[in-house]
Amino acid sequence: MALLASGREKFLLSICIIRLPADYEFLPVPRGTLQMYVTNLRNRPVERVRVVSLKETVMSLYHNLITGSGDFPVIHFRGPTFFRQESAPFRREEDKENSTHPSQAAPPGMMVPLAGYTSRTTLMNQPLPERVELRTLGDPWTRVHSLMVDGRKTKRVISTVFDSHQSVVTNRWRITDYSENGQCLMSVLCRFTAASTRCVERPKKRKRGHEEEDQDGEGSSQPQPKRRPIRV
Repeated sequence: MALLASGREKFLLSICIIRLPADYEFLPVPRGTLQMYVTNLRNRPVERVRVVSLKETVMSLYHNLITGSGDFPVIHFRGPTFFRQESAPFRREEDKENSTHPSQAAPPGMMVPLAGYTSRTTLMNQPLPERVELRTLGDPWTRVHSLMVDGRKTKRVISTVFDSHQSVVTNRWRITDYSENGQCLMSVLCRFTAASTRCVERPKKRKRGHEEEDQDGEGSSQPQPKRRPIRV
């Protein structure tokens, strides 16, 4: 299994829900807003259109968080979407001249943890390659959705995340997009902010390390620089 680390390109995606389908109105949404951190797992900048497209998957993840169901249904909602970039390890094209970010010197793939980086919880997941046979996607721990992103047909794989003891880590999902020919387009780690998990029923007993929403050191308790969100 492959390690999932932090300290990467990261975004905060916010959706304001005006209306949900009747079948899903039972889902409690704190103040009508959900916020989710999106961490890039690859050694290439993620396309902004891919980040925005996660609005199509946010409610699927929230449904799993609230109900515990592994169905991950596609749930459409009415309301605006915003995002802002929280960290930008990659140089902008106009700034880098002849220099290249160290991680981009290697072929496209998964980023290794930053030197000296430590995490209170080791997150693990089944490795997903840069190119796959689409017919092989899907197992008991993943769900595959088909959608259009920027006019391109996309297979979106929602994967459960585990810790080093093989226990499912709540409020963590890996989202990987593949093109029609099986080329990896995006691989990100998603988690809701503490404010967005207020309506989640907590088990009486939980393993140490699963109790805090910010267990991997990326939590919303850390002061974030104020940036103007982009409405999409």
